[in-house]
This record gives sequence, C-alpha cells and structure tokens, in this order.
Amino acid sequence: MTSPSWSEDNPVFDDSQTQFSPTSRINKHKSTDPSNPSPSADSSASSPLDTDELPSKLDRLIRNEHTPARRPLSVRGDISLRPELLDQDTGEAVDWSTAVQMYRRWLDGYTGEDSGALLLENPDGEEVEKPANVRFGEHRANKEYARLHNLHDGLEQEYDDLHIAMLSFTASMRNDRGGLRCPADHLHDVDAPRNAVMTRLRRQLPNRRYETAWILEPHTPDSGSEKTAGYAHRHLVVFVEGAVPQSVFEPLIDSHLNNCVPAGKPAHQYDDCIKVQSVDREGEDAVNSIAYYLAEYISDSFDSTEETPEHVEKFNTLLWATGKRRVGYSQGAYDYMEIGYELHTGNEFDDSPTSWELVGYVDEDGEVHRITEESSSSSSMLTATTVAPRLVDPRGDPPPDDATEAVAEDSNRSENE
Repeated sequence: MTSPSWSEDNPVFDDSQTQFSPTSRINKHKSTDPSNPSPSADSSASSPLDTDELPSKLDRLIRNEHTPARRPLSVRGDISLRPELLDQDTGEAVDWSTAVQMYRRWLDGYTGEDSGALLLENPDGEEVEKPANVRFGEHRANKEYARLHNLHDGLEQEYDDLHIAMLSFTASMRNDRGGLRCPADHLHDVDAPRNAVMTRLRRQLPNRRYETAWILEPHTPDSGSEKTAGYAHRHLVVFVEGAVPQSVFEPLIDSHLNNCVPAGKPAHQYDDCIKVQSVDREGEDAVNSIAYYLAEYISDSFDSTEETPEHVEKFNTLLWATGKRRVGYSQGAYDYMEIGYELHTGNEFDDSPTSWELVGYVDEDGEVHRITEESSSSSSMLTATTVAPRLVDPRGDPPPDDATEAVAEDSNRSENE
C-alpha cells in the first residue's frame, strides 16, 4: 500500500534525486587501485578491467548488480542475518530471490493449511491449543491497529492540543557505479543515524511532552524505479503536546544526512520529508485518527499471502532476514497504550505473567510433541492477553510471534526497535 506522502508527484525516491550522477553509472568495474594504473598513458581515466582479470566472485557481483533478485542480502560481513540464509562453508549471504523463497516456506509453516499449534497448560493441568502465529500473519494487523487506537485514546486523555509530526529518512539504493546495493546493507545505512536523530530530537523538544514511533516502509514501484521496489525507508513519528513548527524538526533531517553516507540532500528537502498536523477527531485539516493515519504505513505487511504484492513480500523477507520490526514504539508510548486500553475497556491493564506454561506443540497431523528438559532448556510464561486476547478485550494484544517472544516482548518494551 502506498503511503499518502510518497506519491508519483513526490520525487523523494526518484533515482535522479540521489547524490550519484546518472552519467557516472557504468556497467563494468573500474580499478581504483593506485598501484594498477591505466595501461594507456594517454588516457585520463582508468580503463575497465577485462572480465578474465577480475576475481570470479567480484565479477559475478558486478554483473548482477543491476538485477535486484540476484543481489546478495549483504556483502558487508558484519550484518546479522538468520543463520539459514548464510552458506555454511563460506558464510556468504544468499541472494534476495532465494531469501524470498525461503521466507515463503517459513511463513507457510506457521500460516498454511498444515501448520500446527502450541500447547499450553495451567497449574490445574488444563491444556489449551494456540495457533503459533507469526508477525507477518494477518492477525498482526489487528494487533497494531489495536495498539494505535489505544495510543490515540491515551495521548488524547493526557495531552492538551495533541500534534503529530511525520519525518521520512532514506538513502540511495545505488552504488557509485549505478548498480543496486545489497538490500540489508542499504537498510543498515538507513538505520545508522537513529541515535543521532533521537539525540537531536531531545534537544529540539526539551520542554515538551512527546513520544515516538519508528516505522519501516517499502519503496513502491510507482514511487520510483521498478528495480528499487522493496528496498526500505524509515519514518519517525513524533506525538507532541502543542503546536510545533516544521523548523523544529529540520535539524533531525540534517542529523540523518550527517550520519548516513549514502543519503543525499536532494532526496531530503524539508518540505518533502517533514509534515506536522494537529490531531483532532473533528478537524477538517487534522489527523482524525492516529490508527487510520498510521495504518496506511504498516498494514500491507499483514495482507494474506495471496494478496501480498511482490515488493511487499521482498520487504517482509528483508525484515525476516534481519530481525527488524515494521514498527516500534518508545517506552512512554506503551504507557499511553495502557491508559487507552483502560479507558476503552474499563478494566485495569494487567500484564503480569500468568501460570500458563508452554508444554509442547501439535503438528500438522494432530500429534502432540511434549517439551522435556532434554528438548528445551527453558519454558515461556504467557500473559492473559497473550493466551486469550479476544476473551480479555478485542483491542488487546493477540498472541506473540512464537513461544519465545511471549517473555521477550515484555522484557524488551523499553526499546524503540
């Protein structure tokens, strides 16, 4: 789904807006080694190396660098990827197309017709089967939508004159030859300035109450080159009390540019990358609902497998491969979600662990596999909203991604990512 601020009329992601001149884009690697000068003394520029002079690996990378499906997820060597996406002998990452196929098989194992279920047990010995849902399943849209509704209610209850600022950050998807960059390496560079940006935000809003959310979104085919569809860009959402001019957030764009080498100024014009609006349920020029507004930026990751566009599937694969979340909130934002939950339900929010314990799983044939000390070194405790969210509240949290996330989500809530 294309976000409202990234239309064909907005050239933020147009390849021509990168810092690299299109005329510098060539299809063959040129040596930059001073010890290997051009064989022609009269030539002012280095000459392309013959194919047989290039190492086979480098030659292959350069040959395929204009085909996104053939780009390795990463060539940096320091990007954390799922182990199954790395060659066991060489440690090299698989290409994007292969990763998509592996992602499909993984997702089908959780959401397909033959997927199994988790087996939970309480102290009385009662057992409950729960689908082993994952974060790319359709249920996740309901979870994020519920969180955003509760966040709106909580902020509206506590803030006077609530405003929302949307900032957008990206980086060039092209290298200096004009070839496509490896998608995980590109995402790493887009994310690199986050700490600097947040530090600058604290300086810009020293006397204001505010909370934040970070959103990842895929580059779409209709907002730039077809080849760059599926690459990622980031949005920083700031929920702030009181009206704030655009100029307050302009230094955050500068912080991104100063800390992201592939980011170009033409793609980060303030008017294109910053939008500040009031939040008013009745206002004609305001954001009427935080949930409706932000769902435009995240909902396409949770479409059914049959309805997921190709560029979104590539993007989901990138999130799966790197462990990145589509959306993450500040700790204070979670607190306001709890306030909103209590306002909506009339019940006190309770996220204390219950006595439900993971004791096994049921496979696609209905056979029960029990967890023993030999098969698992730990068990997970689940919250009430995790075990039966629809019984607790329709806008509560659905089940976690997997058995281990039940505890991990609670322990990691203070993190933005």
